[in-house]
Amino acid sequence: MNENNHDTVEIKTPGSPWRRFLARFVAEPEPSIAHRLYERLVQHARLPLYYGTLGVPDTPEGRFEILSLHVGLTVQRLYRLDGDDPQGKGRELGQALFDLMVADVDMNLRELGVGDLSVGKQVKRLAGQFYARLAVLNEAFNDGRLDQLSPMLSTNVWGSSPPGPDKVAHLAKIVAALKNALAQQTLDDLEQGRTALPDEPVLAALLSEDDPVEDDGQQK
Repeated sequence: MNENNHDTVEIKTPGSPWRRFLARFVAEPEPSIAHRLYERLVQHARLPLYYGTLGVPDTPEGRFEILSLHVGLTVQRLYRLDGDDPQGKGRELGQALFDLMVADVDMNLRELGVGDLSVGKQVKRLAGQFYARLAVLNEAFNDGRLDQLSPMLSTNVWGSSPPGPDKVAHLAKIVAALKNALAQQTLDDLEQGRTALPDEPVLAALLSEDDPVEDDGQQK
């Protein structure tokens, strides 16, 4: 894959995420590369700014939407770092990130008391939503049109409580900032969990700016 081409990222949905999730802990006492990176993305996706300033519902669904944006952008970056190598380490790490997210969703659904028969359907539905979000991100950044993100963000992130257009525009600016921050990261950075994502004060300052943040188009 050419690093300048935002091709569709193809990842596989694991057949038994819960067992794979447990197996990682049993076989590997120390946190794996994927675990360290996933934990960093989860921490950033839980910043109060998303659920306070932007008013994203602080619910399992709202948290999943913000987390899936973080994971999707990171998977995109990992795949681009591999170029045309289908067996590259970036793709392997991207697949592991997706697996962890699916396993995490599976575990959280069970902790919320969702029955076994329903968990599989819910996980499959959320995985499908992740693919849909990823497709929109690919298209928006391919075309250099961040405004293409707005319908997806407005419809999905806030659920049944549509936000004002300013909040949608602000989240689109944050998505662009996250994408540009990840574009500066090497594979070694990401393997070490060094995502260098903008912290909350930086994001808050970004939202106070009058001019929208455009994708700089740089692919490192």
